[in-house]
Amino acid sequence: MKHFLAISALFLHLSAYAQIQIPAITAVDTSAEITLDGLLFEESEGFSMITRKNGYGIRYIRFDSTLQMLSDYYPYLSSSTTDGFRTQDGGFVISGLKSFVDYTRVPSILKLDSAGHTQWQNYGQYAGTTHYGAGSCQTSDGGFALIGKRGVIGQYQSVTLAKFDAQGNHLWEKEYISEAPTATDVEQLPNGDLLILANHALPDTVSPSIWLIRVNSQGDSLSSFSLGKRYDKPSSLLVLPDGNSIVVTTENKSLPMEWFRQAIKVYKVTPDGQVLWENRYIYEDNDSSSLGGTAMRAHLTPDGGCIILGGIYGTEADTVGGHLYLLKLDASGNRQWETLLGTPDSDEAGDVLPLSKGGYVVSAITSELLSGSVYAYLALLSSDGTTAAETSVGPSLMEISPNPFEEVLSITLERHFAQGLLELMDVQGRVLLQQNLAGHNNYTFDTRNLSAGVYLLRISDGTSQETRRVVKR
Repeated sequence: MKHFLAISALFLHLSAYAQIQIPAITAVDTSAEITLDGLLFEESEGFSMITRKNGYGIRYIRFDSTLQMLSDYYPYLSSSTTDGFRTQDGGFVISGLKSFVDYTRVPSILKLDSAGHTQWQNYGQYAGTTHYGAGSCQTSDGGFALIGKRGVIGQYQSVTLAKFDAQGNHLWEKEYISEAPTATDVEQLPNGDLLILANHALPDTVSPSIWLIRVNSQGDSLSSFSLGKRYDKPSSLLVLPDGNSIVVTTENKSLPMEWFRQAIKVYKVTPDGQVLWENRYIYEDNDSSSLGGTAMRAHLTPDGGCIILGGIYGTEADTVGGHLYLLKLDASGNRQWETLLGTPDSDEAGDVLPLSKGGYVVSAITSELLSGSVYAYLALLSSDGTTAAETSVGPSLMEISPNPFEEVLSITLERHFAQGLLELMDVQGRVLLQQNLAGHNNYTFDTRNLSAGVYLLRISDGTSQETRRVVKR
């Protein structure tokens, strides 16, 4: 596609949008709680978001269709989080990385039920000192595929592929050796083969770095091919019903001043590596502005196109204050619309979710430049990219450990409350136990007289309120 919608006109059109004020966060943020982008999933009542809380595991938050929070839950996960998707049974899979005390690492896969409760967790078996977890997918047999990068310092590096059955049992694992590879995504093709999106840095300075590996259902390599040029970075792999794929990347263009200028580069390829079309977005070769951008996440849309969320930078972007870039493409790669989102602070693109009723939800992680506080930013958009609503999610007011619990429910507050109530309720909202907040951080409830089941824990002090779901075994 040669036509390019002038970005300067887009910035002028969106200049009024830069005045939007993000709602204040009621919880005091004393640390950078949210350290990973918010993965988004559609729910019957709205949608949910999964983020990772540093040091505590992952945070699972449900919202209604107007961005109002419905619940906030912390499943346990002793590893980092890099990818996630909805499973065939209505639950979730979260993939990431597990680190051990001897500094070795393995890819991790966690299965949650539809309520966000942990069902099982397992790991790849090829450990390495420079291992990184990456993408995962569910296969047609109900099992799961998990990719990662394995590195043994001073020896070799490889992309790994592990296969698990529906119950999380490790079936087999293969590796594919190359020069300095990293693994990004894996998807199953309609014929049952798996396609891995990765990149590698070959010894020469001109070879393409985007690397796609096609393997059969047992992980045996069938073919591989490369796209782009050196230093390009893969972002997302989207498999179409006809077996072709959309490959979303960040193109790094080396300029005479010895710095990299980035753009979003998208390819449509056949399973055997034939490029059907390729397009660059954000700038063109003859564009002299400082504008650039990166691709973070992409999803297919019901009309056969795709929606891409990325970041944008440069003097032109800074004058507007929006650092998130949302791009809608049709099935042929033509730009349908583009828009800027975010706050005047530092935004890191999270996820974009096409909704079944039309429109999109976008998540991001935002750092306030002055205070250093970190929170999740959410925006609800119509099908043409117009912003309908936005909100922010700050740190939780309380930590609950363990959850699920047995007899004693222990609560640690994130800050001192001079007054207020801590209440344990049933799911109908009836108060069963309560305590007055007395200026300290640690509280317990003795629940030996309560039956096993789901309860609600609420904290309120007249200005802040939070309700969390807890489970007694």
